[in-house]
Amino acid sequence: MVSLTGYLSFKNGQKAVNNIATRLLSEISQRVQQNLHTFLETTQQINHNNANSIKLAQLNIQDYSILENYFFEQLKLFNQVSLIGFANKNKEFISAEIFPDGSLTIRASSKSTKYNLRTYTTNKEGTRTGIKDFGKPYDTQRRDWYNKAIVEERPIWSEIYPHNSGIALYIAASQPAYDKQGNLQGVLLSNLNLSKIGTFLNKLKIGKTGISFIIERQSGRLVATSTNEKPFRSNNLELQLAENRIKPFFAIDSKDIKTQFAAKCLKTQFHEFNSVNSSKQLDFAIHGKRQFIQVLPFQDNRGLDWLIVVVVPEDDFMEEINANTRTTIVLCIIALIVAVAVGVLIL
Repeated sequence: MVSLTGYLSFKNGQKAVNNIATRLLSEISQRVQQNLHTFLETTQQINHNNANSIKLAQLNIQDYSILENYFFEQLKLFNQVSLIGFANKNKEFISAEIFPDGSLTIRASSKSTKYNLRTYTTNKEGTRTGIKDFGKPYDTQRRDWYNKAIVEERPIWSEIYPHNSGIALYIAASQPAYDKQGNLQGVLLSNLNLSKIGTFLNKLKIGKTGISFIIERQSGRLVATSTNEKPFRSNNLELQLAENRIKPFFAIDSKDIKTQFAAKCLKTQFHEFNSVNSSKQLDFAIHGKRQFIQVLPFQDNRGLDWLIVVVVPEDDFMEEINANTRTTIVLCIIALIVAVAVGVLIL
């Protein structure tokens, strides 16, 4: 009876864990999805507001000194964004940017810079204090974020691309800007450093030791992760172009064991990541330790097609159950000893 009571207690505990895990994983993944949408929407909203200012002639796009100060102040207000800028039809570009090392800069390409993307250091007020980099030729009209926005005539997300410093991966939100008459004036740009998405994910509580990460649904490449792993690998450092020094990698090649095993589990289950069309719950084991996993698509009408993956170890749920099971076993043993003692006394 003692053994049976202990066994039933343990099995009921496991059943309760499965039910709790199913419910909590769903709640956690939806919370990650909602927070991620809000985080990314800020970038698009900046472009939307700036496009309205240009349309209403409240922002003078002919005066670059006004533009760079305006973008600089916006950048300080929306610190999750890495760059805010504008490219006109004459291949001229002006932006304010927080570099991956945290320095505030103004970046410009125009006839005066011979259409090289020059980087200027600034003080806290956004005033140029010197030249950080004389830059290389920069043709905005050959960039994905510029052409795609003009062709589709709406806000879009670009492909993920390496920053020309060679130390970060960016994704660009861009939107065409028009005047009151509907004439194209250029393209507005707001960039996100993928590492900032990772920092954002890291701040979300995922159980006790759980993680979350994002992968491209079509390619399976890692976009961002709540772990400290960067979403890129260093390439040949001797290459002349800095942007060629890094490259993204597939989630199944991650150095983080939970990320790697979860991606392999999804690959095994669905064969291709783009086969995941709805929210799914699975489980797998790492060194005999059971892990719960939830995956759900994250898409919008501007071109994003990602998968959000949440991984929580069973131990995060089992800790209290195991403690209760140990207490039950101790009480059963005590009851057994008392029963034996009473039986002996009666005999």
